[in-house]
Amino acid sequence: MQGSSMGGTNRYDKKIKALSVFLMLAAMTLAGGSFSSAKGAEPGPVPVIVIDPGHGGNDTGVTGPGGTKEKNLTLGLAKILAATFSPAFSTVLTRTGDYQLPLTQRASAANTHHGDLFISLHTGGSRRHEANRWSVFYFAPPDHGSRLQSTAKTKQPIKKEMPGPGPAWEQVSLRHQQQSRAFAQHLKTRLELLGEIPGITVMPAALRVLEGLDMPAIVMETGYLTHRETETLLNDPVFLKKMATQIKKSVERFLAK
Repeated sequence: MQGSSMGGTNRYDKKIKALSVFLMLAAMTLAGGSFSSAKGAEPGPVPVIVIDPGHGGNDTGVTGPGGTKEKNLTLGLAKILAATFSPAFSTVLTRTGDYQLPLTQRASAANTHHGDLFISLHTGGSRRHEANRWSVFYFAPPDHGSRLQSTAKTKQPIKKEMPGPGPAWEQVSLRHQQQSRAFAQHLKTRLELLGEIPGITVMPAALRVLEGLDMPAIVMETGYLTHRETETLLNDPVFLKKMATQIKKSVERFLAK
């Protein structure tokens, strides 16, 4: 009889413990907590990265010796970046097909989606086919001494206009200049780790594509497409994926600060 009584007591104790655990879990659920996390904090909003494939439609940009068009390269790289960034970042492409898009609409789309960062993709070009340079540009006001020498229409320097009502578009971009330069430096560091490209130049430039953007913004020029080896490299899907990974890491480092 004594053994039976102790067994009943043990079963009773187990029921009490099980009920206590149930009540604790129920209380945490009602409080919006998590059993696996002591903090129970809600995840923050996902950063929005706006990717701008340069050119499009009749504006083909630079053409390489093998016939590769800049407009196609930039769109292809933009799609690879979007896939690489997901799900850590939300991505917005200013264009998703082969059509021409005014620069003002590119900036408007970026601002409308409240982008945290703007990356415009381009390649360079030169009549001297041996010339090659990788560059990252951030915004400078129209009276800045640095100018980008390029035949690409979307990278033409800004023409200074008479001031009108409200802040000028270049002033909107200028307030993000320091952050843009910081990101450009992060990008340079990560891309140089690839070991397959020459040194990267970071410089300010008065570029229309960067005008009016209310966020840190850069133009990334992935070498000269007129350079035969660069054209081959930019058509290599393995290299493009490696480059996209490094770009993502530079974005992560920049936004973590």
